[in-house]
Amino acid sequence: MNTMISAVTNGGFRKSTNNKAIEFGSQPPGELVRLLRHHADDIWAPPSQGPAAPLTDVLVHTQDIVRPLGIEVVVAPAEVDPALTFCVSPKSNQLFVHQRRLKGLRLEPNDLKWKFGKGELLEGSSMEVLLAILGRRDSLPHLTGPGVEVLAARI
Repeated sequence: MNTMISAVTNGGFRKSTNNKAIEFGSQPPGELVRLLRHHADDIWAPPSQGPAAPLTDVLVHTQDIVRPLGIEVVVAPAEVDPALTFCVSPKSNQLFVHQRRLKGLRLEPNDLKWKFGKGELLEGSSMEVLLAILGRRDSLPHLTGPGVEVLAARI
């Protein structure tokens, strides 16, 4: 069943996601491995969001998992670039970043030729900027500029 249709018919996105997590959580590990292998080559993008949405999910949630475990996963800035571009686009407003969070901020990753916005500077690695604009407070100490305080107050 289409994820968006499933979300609507099952009481909303959060409830639908919770139900799926419970369903998958009850599976034996071998079945989960089989399902992952079976779908490893599937290509999927949310309707109206495009392929940068799942890329953004993978980049950010990987960091959500590995950082608390003390594991470093380095991602090339060029691979973060499409996620940053997506997160400042109107497409991301639905599920990722409400554009009011970025108002009055100038985002400038120091490892890419990528810039966004006007206002208070927020600077750091592309991954730290991505994590910060997606509300990950633990990225803030890795950023510099007066925009850090502005963003911190919004997340």
